[in-house]
Amino acid sequence: MMKNILKIILPAVMTMAPMGALADQRFVVDYFKNFQTLEANFTQEIITKDREDTTSGQLIIEKEPSTKEQDNGAQSAKGNLNNKLQGPKFLFDYTKPYHQILVSDGSKFWFYDVDLMQVIIKPVKEVVNNPVLQILLSDKTLDQNFNIKTVRDRREYLLTPKVQSGDMQITDIQLIFANRKIYSFKVEDVTGQTISFVMRSVVENKPVDSSVFDFSIPKDVDIINETK
Repeated sequence: MMKNILKIILPAVMTMAPMGALADQRFVVDYFKNFQTLEANFTQEIITKDREDTTSGQLIIEKEPSTKEQDNGAQSAKGNLNNKLQGPKFLFDYTKPYHQILVSDGSKFWFYDVDLMQVIIKPVKEVVNNPVLQILLSDKTLDQNFNIKTVRDRREYLLTPKVQSGDMQITDIQLIFANRKIYSFKVEDVTGQTISFVMRSVVENKPVDSSVFDFSIPKDVDIINETK
């Protein structure tokens, strides 16, 4: 089952906020604005009425180029047909209790279930069109995509997407920091399912070798190609 890092909705937060609240929000806005790459170990827990499912692994992300960089790329592409505009790049490598790899090179997305010997290929834009990945990967500032409510300054925030997308109805998204680094997302949907995504050993802005996001389809696997 493909991992849900998800789609999200929250009760409306107020359209106007006191100056103090706006100052508190500056931290969380600047945090996501000021990194281009992020690496971390993670634990994901999905709780439903019937079961609990805990997985863990490593993630590496590289945010999509800014609008200006995209425009420059488009100009360069006029003289080079091989120069394509790129979206965000990421690797979610789930290693326990089963091995699954979710990776994007900025153009395509691959979901490789090692045990099932199956690879699903999608356009990356179809995959990242959800609020949690927008938080991590978008070139837009956080307050462009979300209404922000400060629960504890530099510790805890609640986010409401300004534009809803996707087919999963979420009741809220909680964003928590520890030692001024992102620590966790917690999401609950209308069915009562809760998804917690906790990150440790977080490193921002470490140079990433682009080959990390390359994926070669193994031999003898079933391939479902949804890009055609």
